[in-house]
Amino acid sequence: MNEEYQKKLAEAQALREAELKRRAFLKRVLEPGAFERIMRIRMSSPELYSKLFQLLYYLYQSNQLSGKVGEEKLKALAAKLVEKKREPVIKRLAK
Repeated sequence: MNEEYQKKLAEAQALREAELKRRAFLKRVLEPGAFERIMRIRMSSPELYSKLFQLLYYLYQSNQLSGKVGEEKLKALAAKLVEKKREPVIKRLAK
């Protein structure tokens, strides 16, 4: 049991360290407003946060980011990643 606990503790520590590295990277490439926005996205939609991080990391690695990314550019990137969901149509039937 103690061995199992140690293993889970090590996994949790590794996940925490990975998240700290992601945050450090994001602080380096995002303006403060954009960083706050992506942290809010992280809380509300972890999947979108992960996709945005991967996209930003790819753009950074391929030298496609010029300067820090602002909030408007982050919104545009997020909009491209979000699937267009079909909104329900409410029809009113005449009597």
